[in-house]
Amino acid sequence: MQNKAKIGKLITAVVTAVFVYLISRTRGFDFSFPLKANLRALSDGAFVIGLLLTGFGILTVISRTGFFDIFNYAFYSLITLFTALRKPEDTVRYYDYKQKKAERRKSPAFFILYCGIACIAISGLSLWGYYSL
Repeated sequence: MQNKAKIGKLITAVVTAVFVYLISRTRGFDFSFPLKANLRALSDGAFVIGLLLTGFGILTVISRTGFFDIFNYAFYSLITLFTALRKPEDTVRYYDYKQKKAERRKSPAFFILYCGIACIAISGLSLWGYYSL
């Protein structure tokens, strides 16, 4: 189990680096250019990916706390309400639904959020380097 988590984190970090590189390339990053131009492009690429990963990481962390359980239950209740196979009296109550979800819930995954914050920090350092050169 521990190796599976490490492999997942490694894949996340590699995919993040690839996307930062690809966006930096579209913004003008090239190893033949001077450092100042590359820092500007790296800042742009890292900031875009950092912003996306931070937003996605925050949503992931919040969803694993059970914050969105009420919306899932509402959708589940609507389906059972409009299904002819079940009676509305037979549906699971919200408390029971929440307890069942809490048993299956995993611990929050912070690594995506950490990757996003690291990308924003790299972007800030690149921008600082761009303006100080």
